Amino acid sequence: MRKKNDLIYEDPISKEEAAAQLIKAIALEEEALSNLINMETDKAAAFVGKNLDFPTGPSNSEIIQFNHTVVQFLDTLLMAEWLLLKKIDTVTSMRDFDCEDSLEDRDFRRFTKRETYNDDVFDY
Repeated sequence: MRKKNDLIYEDPISKEEAAAQLIKAIALEEEALSNLINMETDKAAAFVGKNLDFPTGPSNSEIIQFNHTVVQFLDTLLMAEWLLLKKIDTVTSMRDFDCEDSLEDRDFRRFTKRETYNDDVFDY
């Protein structure tokens, strides 16, 4: 650690460590969402009853309201999962980029690759 103007800065971590921390955070959020799903299924099972007999005797409007809350929960869950997917895609693309050949090799191949273009295709 270094000290600058009475503030303490930690030494920067490597890109691999940052990616590992991001993956760990994503995994923890997935676990939290899993726990929420389990609680929601328990709530639905209690509402419907063991024998599907609706032990609390809810009215039709109460059943519709319950279904509405389930749909809202699933919608929120879907959005959270989508965001997590985007995060994991970003982290894995960063890691894949590091694992590929070096930038200099890629640029060399790109600029030395001969491609032919048909001028008839373009409207000038």
